Amino acid sequence: MITREQVENLKVDDVVPNMFGSPKKVTKITHKGLDVNNKMFACYYQEFGEVGEMSAVMKEGEETPR
Repeated sequence: MITREQVENLKVDDVVPNMFGSPKKVTKITHKGLDVNNKMFACYYQEFGEVGEMSAVMKEGEETPR
C-alpha cells in the first residue's frame, strides 16, 4: 500500500513503478493535493521509452503496481 509519506516525499528523479510495474524515473510533478476523502495524491510524469513521457498518479492507500 502506498503511504501518505511516500506521496508527500515524491520528487523529480525518484524511481517508482509505472502502471506496468517497471521502475521508471519521475520527470515532472504537476500537482500534489488531497482528494475529497482526505487521501493524498500526486500527478506526475515518468520516463516512457527512449524519449517519451507517460502521465501517472500516485494515491495514498492504493496498491503499488507490481
